Amino acid sequence: MSDSIRFRAIAEWLAARFSAAERGDMRVLDLACGGGESTRTWAALGFRDVYGIDIRPPNIRQGRLAQRAAPLANLRYAVADVWSIGRLGGPWDVVVCCGLLYHLDRPRAYLELLARAATRALVLDTHYAMPEVPTFPARRKMGRWEMGAEGLPGRLYREYKSEANRNAVRLARRTGSWVNLKSFWVSRPDLERMLSATWQVQVLPDIHPPELWRAVYCCVKR
Repeated sequence: MSDSIRFRAIAEWLAARFSAAERGDMRVLDLACGGGESTRTWAALGFRDVYGIDIRPPNIRQGRLAQRAAPLANLRYAVADVWSIGRLGGPWDVVVCCGLLYHLDRPRAYLELLARAATRALVLDTHYAMPEVPTFPARRKMGRWEMGAEGLPGRLYREYKSEANRNAVRLARRTGSWVNLKSFWVSRPDLERMLSATWQVQVLPDIHPPELWRAVYCCVKR
């Protein structure tokens, strides 16, 4: 599914969950926002403050160019590390985390960080791992089924071949990890168990095919 369709489905959930009056007094943090298409989608919903961050300066420049061409008063961008949420001027009513978690090597720690950062809702679009052999193209970079460093089952995923490779190519990539050479895809049952400990969880239907090992979780704080 294209990014635009996926973002529209998430926007429809946000608009249904929070009234226009509520959104007018709410703040949204969009993590690893890329070129800002997602961030503009949330801003168009009328949230009071929508803040998109990404570690890659070219992505943020792209977002700012679009902002200059068609300004939205409630939208802003910054180059920032996704692990720096606590230093970004919260609290945040909604945190959106699309296409990020599976590029990190400590998913449990990051989910705990997200639970502290978001006061009302979390949108998480992520890959997860399954024990059967994967069939999608990314399988070439996937490791065996194992117990990860955080005590969670899943699979390692190779982001870069070496530190030299990472340093040479990471700025040119639009997405992917920034520091870790390998990320960890946690098993789907464990991912959903961790989410359910803090959130009431809804999986958006028909966004990703099951064989892609990916889902969009729309979560409201318990």
